[in-house]
Amino acid sequence: MSASEIANIYSSINNIQLGLNEVTGNNFSNYNQLSRIVSQQANIYNTLYYGTGNLTTGNLSVSANALISGNLVINNGNVGIGKTNPRYAFDMVGTANITGLFYHNGNQNQSIYLCNNNPYSFELQAGDLGAYIDFHTSPSQINDYDSRIIATGGTSATGQGNITLQAQNVSITGSLSTNGWNSSPATHLGYQSLSGVSVRNWTGIPSWANETTICVENASLTASANITIQVGISSGYITTGYVCGFTSPLFSTTTYTGATTGVTLWNPSGSATDFFSALLKFAYLGTNGTTHYYNITGSGGAGPLAAVNLSLFWGRISTSEKINSIRVIGASGTFDNGYAGVYYF
Repeated sequence: MSASEIANIYSSINNIQLGLNEVTGNNFSNYNQLSRIVSQQANIYNTLYYGTGNLTTGNLSVSANALISGNLVINNGNVGIGKTNPRYAFDMVGTANITGLFYHNGNQNQSIYLCNNNPYSFELQAGDLGAYIDFHTSPSQINDYDSRIIATGGTSATGQGNITLQAQNVSITGSLSTNGWNSSPATHLGYQSLSGVSVRNWTGIPSWANETTICVENASLTASANITIQVGISSGYITTGYVCGFTSPLFSTTTYTGATTGVTLWNPSGSATDFFSALLKFAYLGTNGTTHYYNITGSGGAGPLAAVNLSLFWGRISTSEKINSIRVIGASGTFDNGYAGVYYF
């Protein structure tokens, strides 16, 4: 802006001040003073609008705080904060803070479209359907969606709403829990031979697992003995505190309730040539403080192959943490036959 233009603005400001003095003074008798004020305001506007300085076609830089009353209107050009050459109507570098609602097209019930010019983009929306997120595979598909997550319902309490997932296929790489119970497919820890060992261990049961099942098939020992199953935690296997037993209704209705060191697969005939088979489940019941509770159920049989004695197993065990391992033990001798496997979910 030239020196003459600046001088013209100062002169106009002085004339406006004189006109204001006349309006507020005692000698106001007509509207000439008001006309002078309006004329000088127009003079300042014309000087700024049609000038050639930084206030018109160049950059307006503000480096200090200023108190502005009213509206700041920019008819053309872009606004940059932290950017010397803004590319958009509002182009900012830094962190923004908004106190209040974020409106789109003057309406808070509109969508916010987010895209970085890659093939994928998404929208955040709030409308009649509820609060939802739309996912697109192309920036041009803003009017359609490939998948959608919708949140509806709910009350003032936390966690009382509903989530609807709309997609052709849904893949889950981790676990899925409902009310604390895992709903993912069962995970198998391996099916192993028992021959030649006296103990077989399975480790790696995760803390989210709520049911652990062990299957023993046609196991036999080199000596006359029973088979014991124990669970473990981070400090080692639990060898005491079991409250369990079994009932063998087909073998003189025998009931055995003395197992405290583990779940016992009892062989009533006591022969070293007998076989054991069983399916036992440890179901997590919950916690009370630092104590975790498991229910033990199952069924199986023991005895010679020609006359297996069926049994129903029951019991419980409390632990200081959730179990992470399980093992099968030959109470005396070594296994000479059989297999066992463990799975959890």
